[in-house]
Amino acid sequence: WSSFTILFFRFYDLANKTLRQSNEKEKIQETHLSNGS
Repeated sequence: WSSFTILFFRFYDLANKTLRQSNEKEKIQETHLSNGS
């Protein structure tokens, strides 16, 4: 039961990191677009 919790939190943390990275990429693209125009 405890190992399952650790695995769950690991997966949750990994998902949060991936979401954060994709959000940052979108922000970077938006700034590039605004700078271009």
